[in-house]
Amino acid sequence: MMNANKTALCCFLSFAAFGFVPLASAHAEASAPALFGVKEIQIEHARMGNAAASAACGTSGGEIAKMVEDSLKMDNLPVFSMVNAPNEKPDSVRITLLPEVTTLQPTDKSCVSWLSLSAQSRNTLLISPLPTPRHAMVTYWSGGVMISSNVSSHSRTINEAVDKLCAQFSRQYRLDQPPVLPAGK
Repeated sequence: MMNANKTALCCFLSFAAFGFVPLASAHAEASAPALFGVKEIQIEHARMGNAAASAACGTSGGEIAKMVEDSLKMDNLPVFSMVNAPNEKPDSVRITLLPEVTTLQPTDKSCVSWLSLSAQSRNTLLISPLPTPRHAMVTYWSGGVMISSNVSSHSRTINEAVDKLCAQFSRQYRLDQPPVLPAGK
């Protein structure tokens, strides 16, 4: 089991070393920014990798999803949990924000976690050359951070990482929205 944890940790560090963290956003010339016009943000329950290490390090999917929701609500973003999701409005753009956490416990006293958030939606697209509709997941924004701490402080370290990722997402969300024009003079 220890070798599996070391192998996974090496994979994490390799991804971080090659610049896969955080992902930058880009858009084509003469196109809207990725989060432009998004009016609803639905928070999914966090996906957790390695349930045993997550439990030993004090992390749970429900708590992380709640942290994401609370953090974004404090920034006045239009967020809600899947449980409290209103019916979709035909004229409103809704995305899903998916937290994911993979935790390793390399020793009985330390924890290492990869935490990521991605803003996504499922869409039906026509991709040439075939005119066949395809279901595709579109990612509007993605970010991640790797954290390491001792077992007793890992939950607090996760909270801090969630706040950091939420702040990055909030900043991008605000930058991508259309400017508010003052009432006519």
